[in-house]
Formats: sequence, C-alpha cells, structure tokens
Amino acid sequence: MIDSYSHLVVVAETLNDDQLKPVRDILGADFVESRTSSTACQAVHFRLRIEATADQQQAISRAATRLGLDTCWLPAALQRSAPGLLVLDVDSTFIDQEVIELIAERSGTREQVAAVTERAMRGELDFEQSLHARVATLKGISDDVFDAVRQEVTVTAGAEELVRAVQSNGGDVALVSGGFAEIVVPLAAGFDIDKVRANRLEVDGGVLTGRVLGEVVDRSVKARMLQEYANELGVPLSRTVAVGDGANDLDMLGVAGLGIAFQAKPAVREQADMSLGFRRLDAIVALLGL
Repeated sequence: MIDSYSHLVVVAETLNDDQLKPVRDILGADFVESRTSSTACQAVHFRLRIEATADQQQAISRAATRLGLDTCWLPAALQRSAPGLLVLDVDSTFIDQEVIELIAERSGTREQVAAVTERAMRGELDFEQSLHARVATLKGISDDVFDAVRQEVTVTAGAEELVRAVQSNGGDVALVSGGFAEIVVPLAAGFDIDKVRANRLEVDGGVLTGRVLGEVVDRSVKARMLQEYANELGVPLSRTVAVGDGANDLDMLGVAGLGIAFQAKPAVREQADMSLGFRRLDAIVALLGL
C-alpha cells in the first residue's frame, strides 16, 4: 500500500494548464513538476519538497473528481525505480471481453450465465460458487470453442505498450485470471509472459463436462500468486504493481505496492490505491514514468 504522500501524479488522455491550475494552486509553490507520456496518455508528476497535508490530499481528490482527472500518490519504492513485477487481471482488464460470456454465447447459455452473475452481484454466491454455476451451463459444448474464442478476444488498448515498457525496464509481467487457461496461456505467450495462473475447464471426449479442474483462482489465490511470483523473482512487494477491475482482485490490489483499479466497480475504486477511469493500459506507462 502507499507509504508516502510526496509524489503526486495526475493522469489523463490529454492534460492542459486549465485542468492543472487547481492542482498547482492547492500544492502551492513547493514542488518540482515534470511530464511523461505514452502513446495516447499524459501524466504530470508533482514532486513535493515536503509531505502533502491531509487537507491538500482531500482538496486534490475533490478537484480531480470535478475535472475528470485520475490521480495517484506514488509510493516511495516506485519513485526510485521501475516495478519489478506487474500482475494483471485478464477478463475486462488485459482483454476487453469476459471469456465465459463468449463461450456461453456459442453454447446458447448466455442468459443463464448472466443470471448467475446477477446472483453473485447480489451477494448470494461467492466467486467460487458462481464460477462453478456458470461453468456448469457450458456442459456439452465442443472444445473447438476455444479456437473460436481466441480469435474473438481483443487486447485492451495500450496493453502491449505497458507490457513491453515493464519488460524493457527489467521487470516481469504475470497474468493471474479467474478466467480460463485455455485462452490466457496462448495469449500470454504472444507477449513473452511465462507467469500465468488461470482456471482450467475439464474436457472429456472433445466436449466440456461443465466442471473446473483443480483449485479455483479466487481473490485469495490471486494475492498468493502475486506474493509467490515476487518471492521467486526476489522482488520486494513495495516494487510490485497489480491491476484489476473486480472484487476478485481486491486482495491482490491490497498486497501489491501499488494497486490500480482499472475501470472498476465502485467498491474496488474505493479500496484501491488509485483508479483509472479511462480504458487505456498505457496510462500506467505514463503514471510510472517508464
């Protein structure tokens, strides 16, 4: 979690002086300002000479909300160096789609899957229960569906730039997903990502059985995998970054040195270290100054 309040970053697809003036006025004159950018995103870094007060932090939060800007108080470890490990959720984060919905569309069970999802959102089912219930609706569909879905999946804008930026700065990238390895593993290979954890669907005789193999990748497993990968690489947690959009990502976002909610649900935005409101992953390149 964030451990200092002396390096503020303001991120947006475009930034101008009118947007930045309220932030500068709140901070006063005691800062050094610089800019970084990625393909389609901009960030302004305010390095304060003294720690920001609680009143300044609250005022900046209100101003950012009013102006539609995303802000982050960058942790000390990530001010000094690039992240040693970036862990990304997959469905609706690294890719634009929810894979189970794409499979359900082909099995004719999308409405059933949506009904289970709605029950989970009402708190009637936890993630593991909802996953088993949704996967059960896929029973009997041919495993040819995996090839078709792979062709339909689209990577989120800016994802490739983010992955390459972390890798070129000596860091590792991992994909940890509550989705399915049949889609995630080949996707990861295309980005030279070899650290992958996702659920596997049981197949018998060329058709899905409607069951999940092994341990379900829920929120606790996601957090555990981040810690295991960091330990394996010798990277302190303070130099890890996690990105996700749902409640299943909350533990992972909390464990990481910087947890980023990506176009996330309100509860996730409230608990993460920062929230990105626009759909470009390369905003994180600008945010971290990579």
